[in-house]
Amino acid sequence: APTALILFVAALVPAPESGWALPLSVYAVSACAGLSAWWLSTRSGDRESGSQWLVTIPFAALSSWGALFATWHMPETLKLDIASPYIYLTAMVAGVLLASLMLKSLPELRVGTELGASLLGVLALAATLETAATFALVALLLAAATAVVALVDSGPRWQGVSALVSGFSASVAQPLAWDTDVVEAYTAPLALILLIIGLVVMRNHEEVRTTLALSPGLVLGFVPSLFLVLDQPASMRALYWGSAAVIVLAAGIYVRWLAPVIAGSLALMTVLMANLGPL
Repeated sequence: APTALILFVAALVPAPESGWALPLSVYAVSACAGLSAWWLSTRSGDRESGSQWLVTIPFAALSSWGALFATWHMPETLKLDIASPYIYLTAMVAGVLLASLMLKSLPELRVGTELGASLLGVLALAATLETAATFALVALLLAAATAVVALVDSGPRWQGVSALVSGFSASVAQPLAWDTDVVEAYTAPLALILLIIGLVVMRNHEEVRTTLALSPGLVLGFVPSLFLVLDQPASMRALYWGSAAVIVLAAGIYVRWLAPVIAGSLALMTVLMANLGPL
């Protein structure tokens, strides 16, 4: 029935001959897919068999993918000038990933929604490979959103892998993209936000370890500047970087948290070895 409904609506919508036809067609199919996914996820069928997951996830993924895709093309339809369409797309993907946390009671619907959004996130990364600055910002947005989802989620935190991969990709691309004087202007605020979220999660969930809750923020705070510090170990950046490492290490020792102790120790050892000899 859900599949027939989607095919019926798809047959009714006009062919994409005008600027409005394509987004409206995709919105219609996306809405039908979303309603079908919601109907399937709320049925009282046998969840343990796995059949409900296998059917619901594709519909939910199609719904989130279609809605994001159509919204991404709306500025073109409205004749609006968007400076960076892929940053616009990534911001919407990040918003959907964060909003999916509200679907905790419907796990199969949530997984499908995250999957559809993540596919467009990967598309944005692939499309911006040749533009280092845009790629770095897209990767940073995805890393921040997926890290928040991984920290807040009390179930399997598979988004943590995506956060680490996106964060590392951004840290590699940043030195190639921007003036070295402004790299921290992009990374420090996001790192601070992730650290605050990690602290809140640790306060509300005592079972969450510091290595899980604080690592995304610490990695994003230290790693993007690492290559610049190694390139100029006697610069003011290296001094600030080393000072931050000392503060993080001291705080970790004081509260007896493993993650800041490891991060601060590694960062401090790196800057000292870079100044004492070739690294």
